[in-house]
Amino acid sequence: MRKFSRYAFTSMATVTLLSSLTPAALASDTNHKPATSDINFEITQKSDAVKALKELPKSENVKNHYQDYSVTDVKTDKKGFTHYTLQPSVDGVHAPDKEVKVHADKSGKVVLINGDTDAKKVKPTNKVTLSKDEAADKAFNAVKIDKNKAKNLQDDVIKENKVEIDGDSNKYIYNIELITVTTEISHWKVKIDADTGAVVEKNELS
Repeated sequence: MRKFSRYAFTSMATVTLLSSLTPAALASDTNHKPATSDINFEITQKSDAVKALKELPKSENVKNHYQDYSVTDVKTDKKGFTHYTLQPSVDGVHAPDKEVKVHADKSGKVVLINGDTDAKKVKPTNKVTLSKDEAADKAFNAVKIDKNKAKNLQDDVIKENKVEIDGDSNKYIYNIELITVTTEISHWKVKIDADTGAVVEKNELS
């Protein structure tokens, strides 16, 4: 099980921020004991969100390889808080399961950092040797669906098929999402090892 840390800051801005976030947006540690600290860091441009990771207390792993992270998403809410999603990457391939979120107030001051803030360095031990088509075939076989008969009305059966890094196993994988209405209604997410073609994980969402 991955261990998450939450850093809650006692300023009024943080109280306002926390009230605007859904429970799913906040990751607490396994003991549900949030740590308090005061990070004195201000974001003036998107790239600064990565540098904010250097200021994390009690998170030596991320602090030591903060430069491996890149900003994958930026959203500003109605209250003026800006939320930066960061993920570690290797040669442009990201590890979504190791993402960290940096939250800043209207002035750019960082008021909260949460997510997998103590993740170890991402360093894949395999290579990408399978093509997207080969990986898709493996996914169809894994969920026992005939790709030649599968249909999703006017939409594509393969909703997603991209190379990612599985941060827990430190391997390149294809993250594949399949949606069908014929010959049966189904919705699957399948992870295929990008080198061996082995099924890393499969989850039925419907």
